[in-house]
Amino acid sequence: MDDSNPNKQLLLLLLVAGAALQATALHIDKAQVTTPCDAAAYLRHISKEASLRLRDSLGRAKAATEKAAQVKALGASKQATERAAATIIATELERQAHAALQTVLTNLEAITNGIAAAGRLSGGQELLEELKGTEIKDYNKKTAAEAVTDGQALKAEPQIKPAQHGSCKNEDGSRAKVQKTGAASTGTKTSITLLTVKAAAVGTNPGQALTLCGHASTGAITDTSSCTSTNTVNLGLKGGQIFTTTPAAATRANSDTGTNYKITIPTDQVPSQKTVDPDLADIKELEDAIRSIDTITVQLDLEQIANSAALKNTAAKAIGGESASYSDSAIQPRIDSLLKEIFGDKAANVKTNLVQGLDDTKPPKAATGGSGEQKLAEIKDPKALVDAQIYYTVRRFIDGQEEKKKNQATPSCSSKADKPAEPSKTADECKKHTTSEACKEGGCEFDDKKEPKCFPKVETDKKDEKYFLKNLKVSVLQAFSAIALSEFYNFKKFAPFYEIYEIC
Repeated sequence: MDDSNPNKQLLLLLLVAGAALQATALHIDKAQVTTPCDAAAYLRHISKEASLRLRDSLGRAKAATEKAAQVKALGASKQATERAAATIIATELERQAHAALQTVLTNLEAITNGIAAAGRLSGGQELLEELKGTEIKDYNKKTAAEAVTDGQALKAEPQIKPAQHGSCKNEDGSRAKVQKTGAASTGTKTSITLLTVKAAAVGTNPGQALTLCGHASTGAITDTSSCTSTNTVNLGLKGGQIFTTTPAAATRANSDTGTNYKITIPTDQVPSQKTVDPDLADIKELEDAIRSIDTITVQLDLEQIANSAALKNTAAKAIGGESASYSDSAIQPRIDSLLKEIFGDKAANVKTNLVQGLDDTKPPKAATGGSGEQKLAEIKDPKALVDAQIYYTVRRFIDGQEEKKKNQATPSCSSKADKPAEPSKTADECKKHTTSEACKEGGCEFDDKKEPKCFPKVETDKKDEKYFLKNLKVSVLQAFSAIALSEFYNFKKFAPFYEIYEIC
């Protein structure tokens, strides 16, 4: 495919646009950074946006966990097949939550380090904002003798001017915002502008900033006109600011995620390059980490989960082994049959049985301690959801035990074989019969080759075995499904065989 191919050009454009979007996800487009307050606000935005992205990623994991707990509680209230369906879907939701949390944990150190780095740089910029106004006060002219007399000496007195409302804060306590009047991002690079400070330039003539002033008369120093060159009759000091700020841009190319921010700060300025480089490197790692957690997605649609390729492939491995796949036409029908046994013959069954069940089921007050009127789909409290699951599980166990006792007292699978058997005939009762007809009518067996020829019947297990096989109502597919389910998603004992299919 040549470079003129429009599809290739579109693909390249999308890749560049995607890289630019990811690289600038934490940044402010068109930001105009000219003061330490601007830089502080920009860096604070990076910290805040990263925190929001982290919270959103954890929120997706939380949503999957909540939905899984709701489905598990619902499944605990259902019979075997629906319970199996709920267990599988809840397990998939838990898998998604675990994957999301694993991604967050993998990137958590980079995220926290990056947020801290942006915070340090932001705090440093706010400190510069207050320090940049530090100055040396003017010292009025006085006689030279007084200027060098103990207790009256001419002195360079520094003066710090704290911000009235707090550094970079407005009167109402809000922080100053970055002006968005700069150039729009081209998407090719990402920049962070810092302000550095250096010593202010000192005047060269008397009366200019930070110079001594001599004159024939005493008094204040307004400018160079207040001073006379070489005159030392009266001496004074013209003060002024001792710091000046200048912007320095740290830049990284969006096309190369392996490069750190690059910034050049002269050696006579602070913060120094060695001070900011580690923090800028941490911010770069933060951007990469945010790009990673932004890919986290969770599927909360139960119908979609039941019909997902991932679930089908997992079922394939449960049936056909580690290398099996749903795409294998040899086992695909078996997988479809298995999933049909679990979820029904169409996806809508999941909506009817599970989705609707979450809206229809209201755990009783005894289960959650609540009002008993809250729908299962509305319950978010982890303890309440676990309590509901335990409640339904215990109730099902108790009901099952009671049903088992009832069935033992009155078997549900009645047949002629269940009728009380007549007492077996004794040998003495049988041997008195001499003919075959009389022997059989008397409930005995006859064999003219034996002595005595008439004898009691011998019971065997053959008839019972034949009857059992004849009345076994579990299909091969159903039995296979039960076994497969017992291994499915590593839930080797989540549903005992006798709970899934009744053999009678």
